[in-house]
Amino acid sequence: MIRPFIATGLACALSACSIIAGVADMEGQATADGVAASTPMILDGDQILFEIEAETPDGAWRRCLALLNMGQAPPVLRRGLYDELEIAGGRALRLRIGGRRIEIAAAAVRSEPERAAGERQFGPFFPSRRVDMVLQSGALSNGGIVLDYPARRLVFAASGALPADGVAAPIRVDRRTGLALVDAQIDGATHAFVIDAGSPYSWTRGALASSWAARHPEWLRAKGAVGPANYNMLDLPFEKDGLMLRIPQIMIGPLAMRDIGVMGSGPSLSPVVDSIFGEAFWDIWQANAGEPVAGWLGANVLKTYRLTIDYPRAMSYWRKMSEPDPRELDVVGVTLVYESGRYFIGGVARKSGLASVAEASIGDEIVAVDGMAMRGAPREAALSALHGAPGERKLLRIARKGLERDIEARVDHY
Repeated sequence: MIRPFIATGLACALSACSIIAGVADMEGQATADGVAASTPMILDGDQILFEIEAETPDGAWRRCLALLNMGQAPPVLRRGLYDELEIAGGRALRLRIGGRRIEIAAAAVRSEPERAAGERQFGPFFPSRRVDMVLQSGALSNGGIVLDYPARRLVFAASGALPADGVAAPIRVDRRTGLALVDAQIDGATHAFVIDAGSPYSWTRGALASSWAARHPEWLRAKGAVGPANYNMLDLPFEKDGLMLRIPQIMIGPLAMRDIGVMGSGPSLSPVVDSIFGEAFWDIWQANAGEPVAGWLGANVLKTYRLTIDYPRAMSYWRKMSEPDPRELDVVGVTLVYESGRYFIGGVARKSGLASVAEASIGDEIVAVDGMAMRGAPREAALSALHGAPGERKLLRIARKGLERDIEARVDHY
């Protein structure tokens, strides 16, 4: 049985952001030396992990695994590490990436409870590895960063020390939080998007997506998140009732991005709640950006570039390295809900008004796909199992009311 995550839904970051309600003012809370550092980028379901060191109270350096998130402000540590480093006692968080050192005031550091393997870490995240901390935008915005997806490298450096490599596009940086915004021209209008490498997919406000779909019905691919857009896997309409769109062109300054997949969110909690309070999630989250935002650009866009961001100089540089994957959404059209290592059907995507998997029911557990066990499988493995060539048939073993049965499901192109 799917259990709802209602408490997670409204004030929490249902994007790749960790669960931090309100705005944490990071201005002046983080410092870094001028040394440049390069470190391998570990991709886990298109989320970026990397190794970092934290200084312990006895002056030793402890190796940790960090997740990079650019959609929220303060760094977040798992509770055991937070206690070990004595942050609660007022000791600053001192980090080292290669030779580059970063220091963050204790008051600006948050902690998350320890969770067992198979449970979500840092809010909606459930990476395949145990993560020690989330390094967020507020700890990065006093320097520059290169996200080199093709080379699987991260580079951290002082402002002005990184080459201006690629098409230049001005950004706006909220000095309290470090969130970086870029203007994108879509369908003749300008919209502010947060650059969010913590998100595997690009999302936008549901009302905006609905307006685009009304004007351009050919942009609408399906109702319901599928494939990599279905990365939260929470039992909420925010994901289950969203709109999958293919936008023919997004312009960022002189840079043309073509055939971009974007997920328009469903209601934050329910249509009734949204009719009263508006798009509650977006209105709460955008406070971190300091201005109204249309959404965020996630890894499905960013991973085709070598992206340089110079926060103090409010400039970004985009070097295109590959084309977007036209097959990223060639999947079985179900919206998954994840709970403690198990995958349930939270929704069945509708394409051209028709349910994509007629025999599936909401609440079914997917036990296996083509013989691959789903229980305990990492998110990326589960999504890969549902990926294929359009028209291909997948054999889904489902559990419903204690009984298991096999059903066939077709792979569609979204």
